[in-house]
Amino acid sequence: MSCGAYHTLAVMDNGALYAWGLNNYGQLGIKERTAVAKAPTAVYVEAGAAKRRLRVTSAAAGTWHSLVLAEDHGVYSFGRCQYVSLPGLGLGLGLGLGLGLGLRLGGPRR
Repeated sequence: MSCGAYHTLAVMDNGALYAWGLNNYGQLGIKERTAVAKAPTAVYVEAGAAKRRLRVTSAAAGTWHSLVLAEDHGVYSFGRCQYVSLPGLGLGLGLGLGLGLGLRLGGPRR
């Protein structure tokens, strides 16, 4: 579990990810465009053209963003990215799209 300033992420034993709290910048990564999720809501991290759902191994909640490490060794971001230093992270700047856009960090592709 990771607690940000205004939202919380929880990774389950089966790799499922749930998020709740403030979502004004899309930091929950959910498909619904809602300002607040009052209950845990499933987050689906998808990769590739086939949109294969990935298991999540770790998650970190920031103030207005979230970072997720998935089974494919990719790091995916959601939410605001005002000060980007890594290419590909947070491409949904302030749009609240929860797109799961990310940057692959080493490791074998599966």
